[in-house]
Amino acid sequence: MAPFLTNFFPGQEALSIILMVNLLFFIGLPLVTVVIGVSRLAFGTRMGKGWRTGMLLLWIINTVSFFAIGGTLAREFAVEREMSQDLTTLDFEADTVKVGFYQPEESGNERYRFGPDNAIELPGARTYISVKRSEDANWHLEQKTTSRGGSIDEAEGLARALNVPLQIEAGSILIPTEVPFGEIPKWRGQEVRFTLFVPEGSYLTFGDHFVNRSRGMFHNGPHRFWEYPNETYRMETDGLTCQTCPAEETEEEDKKEEIGANDDDQLFPFADFNKLSISGLMKVEILQGDNYEIRLRGDDQYLEQMEINADGQDLSIVSGLERTGSPIRVYITMPSLEQLDLSATDDISIKGFDQGAMIINATGDFEIKTDVRADVLQLTLGDEADFELTGNIDLLEATLSNRARMNTDRGAVSSAKLNLTDESRAKMKQGVEVLEQNVGEDSRIRWVD
Repeated sequence: MAPFLTNFFPGQEALSIILMVNLLFFIGLPLVTVVIGVSRLAFGTRMGKGWRTGMLLLWIINTVSFFAIGGTLAREFAVEREMSQDLTTLDFEADTVKVGFYQPEESGNERYRFGPDNAIELPGARTYISVKRSEDANWHLEQKTTSRGGSIDEAEGLARALNVPLQIEAGSILIPTEVPFGEIPKWRGQEVRFTLFVPEGSYLTFGDHFVNRSRGMFHNGPHRFWEYPNETYRMETDGLTCQTCPAEETEEEDKKEEIGANDDDQLFPFADFNKLSISGLMKVEILQGDNYEIRLRGDDQYLEQMEINADGQDLSIVSGLERTGSPIRVYITMPSLEQLDLSATDDISIKGFDQGAMIINATGDFEIKTDVRADVLQLTLGDEADFELTGNIDLLEATLSNRARMNTDRGAVSSAKLNLTDESRAKMKQGVEVLEQNVGEDSRIRWVD
């Protein structure tokens, strides 16, 4: 039987066939009616009342059947779950590691293509990878597999069952561009995301097929590293730096470094603020210190479009830029940080604060790394914001929505009130006293040792 039946709805092939027949009549009968109407206008032919009534009844029956069966089958995609696992890195650890994708062999090509000349390819499980700096001196490889299903148990089971054949050897790890449709016994929109954590001082080279399926942290902002295959990158404190890219790239890096010299920073004389509002594309480092200092670093053409305003204890920094050729960096030093509001910005780092209470609100697809100590941290994340804690919090009150992410397993949290909805995820250490917990069916908390 065709794989688009057996792999979409295994064990329910008959319903699938009926559904396709219903669809044929649902679309086809109105078209036949149009043709008959045109024929009547052109040639004066008429269809008998019995035929018209029969066609109408046939269309109604197939329409009702189509939506009834379609609704039943659609419920098998109602729940989405994500399963995470830490993979061993012993087999590929080296001073320099090559990371790349490979195209799976198409030996079973006929199993997941159909149509004229096999032109239509059925969807496989796409794979992606992100590269981040490791918080310790070790390599780490994390795999997150998402799948839909008719129930939580089914979605989690399908995610766990998906086999992704990595090609690993000393100094090399290759990921398949996808798990082909024919290799997935029950397709439910599976997707796999890998995160490679690279120790500071280690080296990477990138292989093939990276476009639109990878995300890396680079010290100078966005970088089209897929245009420089087999070049060597070194993981620094603030991201990857290309060591062997062409001369023109090196000259550009030198120019950016000159722009970033302390003598060229723009300084702003604001003081007595303890609340920050940051919006727009910029990298921000917020440090605790006895004095107030605000420094902006970047190309003048971008800095001219920055707006900084102070209103009492509130300081706002706004960038209307959607993209830049080089990053805008903001360095803020302040004695205490009571509230931080973030919207559609870039990577954020918060360090050194030791205080009673702190509020962080963040929306947008960016990372917030926090190394602070607080009695109470009120955290609100949305729109795929990614929060990581390496500090110490007595009480964490966290609200996550719209695919937000929170990782506190590398920090310390004594107690927590947790509210997760809209496919959000959290990773926390065992031993946290959970005072309140509300986790939606499509969200998940992963507890680790």
